[in-house]
Amino acid sequence: MEFITIPEPQIMESEHKTIAGLVSTYLFTDCGAIPAQWARFNALRTQIPHQIDGATYGVCCMADAPGTMNYYAGVGVTNTTGLPEEFETVTLPGARYACFRCDHHIAEIQRVIHTVWNQWLPGSGYRPGNAPSFERYTQSYDPETGGGGFEIWIPIAS
Repeated sequence: MEFITIPEPQIMESEHKTIAGLVSTYLFTDCGAIPAQWARFNALRTQIPHQIDGATYGVCCMADAPGTMNYYAGVGVTNTTGLPEEFETVTLPGARYACFRCDHHIAEIQRVIHTVWNQWLPGSGYRPGNAPSFERYTQSYDPETGGGGFEIWIPIAS
């Protein structure tokens, strides 16, 4: 995969967050069904109580089998009381992150992530931190067109 031009990241401390949404397991090499997962989530999103900040999150966590990840499409919540059973939660601990705010179309997200992990991180002086990485989509993101930009957050350690 080719690298893409990415913005310089902001180094930020993220607060603890609880994300509620739909989870699926993928091979690192085959994440093609993630857009369908987002479509399912967007159709059910209003059923999640206690939502905060209007942003949506795509959270990547290690799964049990080697070469796989759990991917959560969700929203931040203040608590999980009354959460319907089809939704699961994941905790993002407070951690130090490199945040890349991208104006790219969503079709470029895999190239952005590839560039962050395989070009920026090795030359940055940081090493991966011990927390999930995630995508953040603000209210300016339009899931219908894929425009409006997105953020990639990767945990870092010195």
